[in-house]
Amino acid sequence: MNLKPLDQIRFATDRDYKIDLTQPIEKNPQFYYQALTTLIVKLPGLIGLVPVYPRADRPLAKHITWGGNYIRPIGPDEDVSVLKEKTAVDPEYEPSNVL
Repeated sequence: MNLKPLDQIRFATDRDYKIDLTQPIEKNPQFYYQALTTLIVKLPGLIGLVPVYPRADRPLAKHITWGGNYIRPIGPDEDVSVLKEKTAVDPEYEPSNVL
């Protein structure tokens, strides 16, 4: 890799990073990724084939929808303040992994 030394790097200080919660959250437009996830991860477990993912991750396969999306469960001790702020700003936003 060709990397510059840290003392030669100039950072852009005039650009502020701020999340715009009024913007919709984009969905994955890659249909074939979702189809392959369903075919390679979801279906093998249903028909008794050995899955291609690690044994430690096998319990997480139940969180994959038939559309090929992984819905990460949110635990009771996780910070959901951004989620609450997003739902307050955008009433149409309905996350599927939060009850």
